[in-house]
Amino acid sequence: MASISFPSSPSNGDTYSYDGLTYQYNSTKNKWSVVATTTIDGVSADAIDQNLVPSANVTYDLGTTDKAFRDLYLSGSSINLGDQTISSNTTSVSFSSIAVSNTGNIVVGNTVISSNGVTVNGVSIGSNSSGESSGGVGTGTFFDYLIVAGGGGGGRGQSGYPGSGGGAGAVLASYSTETQGGAQSSAGQVEVGSGDTITVVVGTGGAGSSSTNGTKGSNSSITYGSTTLSAEGGGEGVFYNTNGGDGGSGGGAGASRNDTTQYSGGTSSTYGFDGGDGPIGGHGSQIASGGGGGAGEAGEYAGEQGSNIGGAGGDGVVSTIITTSIATSSSVGEVSGSDVYFGGGGGGSSFNGTRGLGGLGGGGSGQTYYDGNTPEDGTDYTGGGGGSGNNSTAGSGGDGVVIIRIENGSASSTTGSPTTATIGSDNIYIFKNSGSLTI
Repeated sequence: MASISFPSSPSNGDTYSYDGLTYQYNSTKNKWSVVATTTIDGVSADAIDQNLVPSANVTYDLGTTDKAFRDLYLSGSSINLGDQTISSNTTSVSFSSIAVSNTGNIVVGNTVISSNGVTVNGVSIGSNSSGESSGGVGTGTFFDYLIVAGGGGGGRGQSGYPGSGGGAGAVLASYSTETQGGAQSSAGQVEVGSGDTITVVVGTGGAGSSSTNGTKGSNSSITYGSTTLSAEGGGEGVFYNTNGGDGGSGGGAGASRNDTTQYSGGTSSTYGFDGGDGPIGGHGSQIASGGGGGAGEAGEYAGEQGSNIGGAGGDGVVSTIITTSIATSSSVGEVSGSDVYFGGGGGGSSFNGTRGLGGLGGGGSGQTYYDGNTPEDGTDYTGGGGGSGNNSTAGSGGDGVVIIRIENGSASSTTGSPTTATIGSDNIYIFKNSGSLTI
């Protein structure tokens, strides 16, 4: 910018024009300053030393659609935008009553919305670790579930050498703080929209064997939208000299015959436990078989409770999605005191000792060769494993069950003829057969 020769000895407020700009003298500052005009072409930023004020209110723009300013640098803490204020501090930017923090959280009054969910007045109602809603903000319907697969059928032995107990079906659960099979934490509620359909598949129990190995139980599942939650059927009980079948919970191992091998119980899925092993030392120690794994604990190994005692089936898990009275009236689960169990393992058998008992949750007990007792089936609608056989057909696994509990709501329609019940304002739908439920 060329040097300007301003008038000498000016008075305060005197003006001087040069190169299309008007300057005004400030005697307090002893300085000439540009007076805003309709054109300020070529003025550098350090030439403006006073407020920049338009001549009329709500009339002029700063930049145009095709000639925009690049960046705006402001040192103040607020922008007045119409009747609202955008303000900032060291941790957040606020839009009137809404604040966005530098961590990405959105704060509206006492409500904080973050990647971990929603907190209101310090209470979390956000999403759970699986990404599913657990009572979060929304206009949909929330439901809880209990998904129990069919139990595995027991295995039959021969000539006094017993087969093993069937494993329980896997158990998936979302209600409250109850534990799923395999000691997994509750999965949390699911949110669906009005008109959405939940498709239900109920697995059947595997058949008990009349000769060798039993049959694995069938899977149970629910599907909503693009998500399917599936519980694996219980592993089968087996013939002697055989490892237990794998499944939701593993089947027990068969007895050893004429060798010193200890056979292994079947392995479980995430939502169950392993079956019990055969006798330690094989045939030389005792003649008994392992119990099937339960949803809540592993099956016992043969002889765990003493010589020639069949391994007991592992206990299932307790569910609080329904009450004991609803369980009894609907014939689902196994009620023991104030608890309702699902997914008990089938018991092992013994040649001349004591049979293994079925686990709590519908597991069938095994058989003792000399006592003449009969292998027991797993109880239907518990997912219990079948008891093992010695010289009789082994017990079949119990059918699974699916229970849906809708929070503060009900289904608009169902298929599959579910049993219905209510707890407070929640509606319960108990599926013993495959079907569906529409919100």
